[in-house]
Amino acid sequence: MDSRRYNTLSISLHWLTVLLFVAVYATIEIREVFPKGSDLRSAMKWWHTSLGLSIFALAWIRLFVHAIARPAPDPDISRWQRLMAGATHAALYLLMIGLPIVGWLMLSAEARPVSLFGLPLPPLIGPDDGLADRMEELHETVGTLGYWLMDFTPRPGCSTITCFATRFSPGCFRRVDEGDPIRVRHPHFE
Repeated sequence: MDSRRYNTLSISLHWLTVLLFVAVYATIEIREVFPKGSDLRSAMKWWHTSLGLSIFALAWIRLFVHAIARPAPDPDISRWQRLMAGATHAALYLLMIGLPIVGWLMLSAEARPVSLFGLPLPPLIGPDDGLADRMEELHETVGTLGYWLMDFTPRPGCSTITCFATRFSPGCFRRVDEGDPIRVRHPHFE
């Protein structure tokens, strides 16, 4: 087996995280369709919170798995590309860990219950309207930046930042078929 390839567990955790991110963003966007105070709008918020907290838990599992089963670096990627990829990964992990904490702080400051699929979680802080407003603004701003960071691009394993930085670099993406300029493959997912 290629030592640069991620193991099956890491790949599975990656795609589970992608699906959870899609669901988290979808629920908060779909929520806008329903009238304020409606049961469906509340359900979308509930799902958004539970799925977001699932990403938080999954991030820690991913970090643990990555620490014990890290693939060897790709020698075809230059130092600056590796730094950009590392910075992008760090930003994504900050998003996966920080954004759910900010959301939990926001709900706690609003004195609203927080649960993970019905399991009640303790408030992180007491009621504080001013802090709740700041946490809500931060949560929305960072969530919006998350759209840009993840980009949901069709290029596997490639965020907006790394795609921009490595677009013309042969080390990041190699053509599957030289005659097909669209199809590319990432060396870690071969």
